[in-house]
Amino acid sequence: GAMCMQRFLAANSELYCQKKRVVEVGSGTGYLAMSAHILGTSSCIATDCEDMIGLIARNAEQNKDLVRAQAGSFEWVACDWYAVKKEEKLPSEIEAALKAGPLDVVIASDVLYEEVERAHALLAVIDQLCPAGSSTTILLCQSFRAAYDVEVSFFEAAERLGFVVSLISQDGRSPDRVAL
Repeated sequence: GAMCMQRFLAANSELYCQKKRVVEVGSGTGYLAMSAHILGTSSCIATDCEDMIGLIARNAEQNKDLVRAQAGSFEWVACDWYAVKKEEKLPSEIEAALKAGPLDVVIASDVLYEEVERAHALLAVIDQLCPAGSSTTILLCQSFRAAYDVEVSFFEAAERLGFVVSLISQDGRSPDRVAL
């Protein structure tokens, strides 16, 4: 999923990366956020649970020549989706970034799996990242993970919150790609 999204961002970097303010949710290794940053973001924040932040930091350090070669800022911040859903508040570092104005793009890859409650916690984060009236683009690349019910629940809930959900397929024979 992340590699597919990275190729999409590279092919469309003017629209989604260059001089854009970007946040990745569920960053994992930080690969996708670093890729977006290298493609020219003005700022990029990689987020994941506390347990993953060390991995993102190590990967950023190992790729510091590429990351630092870009003019914009690159950060990583722990973001507990369940806490955001419960408290209706993002981590303070992300709140501070949002005070500068709405994000241009939120990206995520392979974040819908396991249980429906986790998907709804992710949606609470996305809802906080994209306040009403903002024109933030959300790009979510989802590989098939046999979690169809979780995906359907997520996208139906997103539509109820007022997000425009569009199906994007790599080709007409694989209608298993949905974009938010």
